[in-house]
Amino acid sequence: FDHFNKAKQASGQRFDIDLYRRWVDSMIETFTPDFLADRAGYGNPSEAPVFVVGMPRSGTTLTEQICASHPDVHGAGELSKLSRVANAIGLKTLSAGDLSQPITSITEDLSRTLAEEHLSYLRERAPSALRVVDKTPHNFELIGL
Repeated sequence: FDHFNKAKQASGQRFDIDLYRRWVDSMIETFTPDFLADRAGYGNPSEAPVFVVGMPRSGTTLTEQICASHPDVHGAGELSKLSRVANAIGLKTLSAGDLSQPITSITEDLSRTLAEEHLSYLRERAPSALRVVDKTPHNFELIGL
């Protein structure tokens, strides 16, 4: 129990389950089928990004390796770009867990710009690949972007 007590006493950022639940609820309320249908033409229609999502230790590495065994697919590991996009539009700094304001304020032009930035980021990592796999498990939280 010595290690348990030391870990419990360790200071640092604490996980706020209530905030996270509000954030997830807001995500569900924001990314409705109608919301997504209204924005169907936003972004970029590229098929290059492949997101392998899930919970940690759920097989994302194996899935990435299987995909990357194809000659046109590059396994890029866990990329941070989607999280940085979320930070840029203010999603990761929300204290109340309300996604609706920053998400609904994304214009078609901004979505195109963000998509192009993401695709450029992927092309830097694998210029000749037709598909680039990002296996960051927690991208499921941001996949609506």
